[in-house]
Amino acid sequence: MPKRAPYGTWSSPITPETVVSSSIVFDDVLVDPITSVVYHIEERPDEGGRSVIVNTTKDRDVIPSDFNARDAVNEYGGAPAVVYGSIVYFSNLSDGRVYSVEDKEGSQPSPVSPGLVEGADFYASPVFNPSGTRIAWQEWYQPDMPFEGALIYIADVSIENGAIVLSNRTYVAGEKLKISASYPTWISDTTLLYTSDESNGFQNPFIYSTTTGSARAALANPIEQDFAEPAWYFGLYPYALLGDGSYGAFTAFQDGRNVLYVLNLTKPSDPVLIPDFPFVVAQHLKQSGHNATSFVFTASLNDQPGGVLLCTLGAAPSFAPTYEYLKRSAAQPVSNDYISLPQPFTLCKDGDPNGPLYAILYLPKNPDFEGLGGEKPPCITHVHGGPTSMSTQALSLQKIYFTSRGFAWLDVNYRGSSGYGRAYIERLAGNWGILDNQDCEDAVTILGEERDLVDSRRAAVRGGSAGGYTTLCSITTAKNNKYYKAVTSAYGGISDLEPLAQATEKFELQYMYKLLGGSPEEIPEVYRARSPYYNVVDSSGVPRITTPLLMLQGKKDPVVPPDQATRFLDKIKEQAPNEKLSYHFYDNEGHGWKLASTIKDALKREHEWYAENLL
Repeated sequence: MPKRAPYGTWSSPITPETVVSSSIVFDDVLVDPITSVVYHIEERPDEGGRSVIVNTTKDRDVIPSDFNARDAVNEYGGAPAVVYGSIVYFSNLSDGRVYSVEDKEGSQPSPVSPGLVEGADFYASPVFNPSGTRIAWQEWYQPDMPFEGALIYIADVSIENGAIVLSNRTYVAGEKLKISASYPTWISDTTLLYTSDESNGFQNPFIYSTTTGSARAALANPIEQDFAEPAWYFGLYPYALLGDGSYGAFTAFQDGRNVLYVLNLTKPSDPVLIPDFPFVVAQHLKQSGHNATSFVFTASLNDQPGGVLLCTLGAAPSFAPTYEYLKRSAAQPVSNDYISLPQPFTLCKDGDPNGPLYAILYLPKNPDFEGLGGEKPPCITHVHGGPTSMSTQALSLQKIYFTSRGFAWLDVNYRGSSGYGRAYIERLAGNWGILDNQDCEDAVTILGEERDLVDSRRAAVRGGSAGGYTTLCSITTAKNNKYYKAVTSAYGGISDLEPLAQATEKFELQYMYKLLGGSPEEIPEVYRARSPYYNVVDSSGVPRITTPLLMLQGKKDPVVPPDQATRFLDKIKEQAPNEKLSYHFYDNEGHGWKLASTIKDALKREHEWYAENLL
């Protein structure tokens, strides 16, 4: 019989060590177009947080232990490697150089160097057509982010004196500030596939012909689902060609998770939904070989670890799939009796003209315990980063660590989140620090007071990066800045907007202009009014910040510099000396945690903070 005990006090077999050791994070999956050999890139927190290229079939490392297959492009990186003819080309994080290495025992990497086009602020996704006579790429310009206004171009390719020369640069799709075109892939020498939100505000697939010089929708009718996610990281391809390119396998977002379609690309068609697709997140899709009717991808489930998978599709019209694990991210770490399944909600606030908000709730689950009669669980509210991003329904042992101890965990995909179309993203424009905060509070209140699922009077809020900003606003600038009982800035919390707008990396340098409604020079009063740093006390000098605050920060964060934390903490100590504070700065950590020691320590600190201040 389960033991009755207060929520949040339960013992659990899921420890910080379980969280670190029981799951591999896969950064990418690669297919050699010549040999059809599959490779993947996996993170290793116990090896200094490095990323390793692995021959998936042989489960053999391709690069030596002193190399780290990651890049710092736009600080977030992504797509750090390609493979061709058993030669792997990769970016090495420590020196920023590109290396080549042969896939065989004892092979040592050798440095190489590239260079192609210039002129735009940013470039991504360069892809050659099958014969190598044309190239396509994505480019964009400030103040756009790639998911706001990005363009696709193509050009002819020739070799002159041993150098690659581009000519006949031709516009394909996209429009600055208004239309995002992404993820180009050549179907043939003359046909290009890509995604764009031009037709209905949702990323849908399109096809461009170099023969006619025109583009068409791949779908017979636009679908109000995003067939692509924002490109914070390179290489997140949401589709793969099948066979000779007459068909494609596409992921899309539906109700906060991925679904899988097969689409006839030879004419505008209605996609065939693959029923019961078990993976809530599917990324890095790649055709598994020349003319193959299968594809490889990285995948996550909501009730067990995911991995690198091969999906083989049957014949039309059903395209019945079979799935094969090429490498699992982990063995099942604990019994399913401890795994709380996600419950997605579409929540509507009475009188709100802006429509619904979206949330995912994980209730406490532990076979050995149940709550006290009449008690509702305390709620940890998670605010994702971005802010143009989303919380997924993938199994997270960090979340299960808390739910197995009797906490509820709530992910809020507030207005401005991705996965629900361009209009939902744009609702946050000019309202960052306001609507995101309001939506998080409303989600807790609705699920607590209307749905009777959580204790809204015992709620904590936590988040990193942009989520850390929302977290710090919740106890300073928010209208109800005493709503939460404990807060955690999990990493990279933003406290002062103006210096961040001037000092962050180029990729996001003007991102805040749209989120806040202008530049610091144009609206200095808004930057100050929405900066937690300037709102530690009210106009009378009375402390506004009274909620216990845990602040965690990487000392080498290039996106949100550490002085965003140090200056804010100093300001609190000066103006609100009675505020309950705890903080820690991690050596050799940047924007998010890579080292096993950091992941474990941060989890312990956060758990102790809630046990002390929330229960």
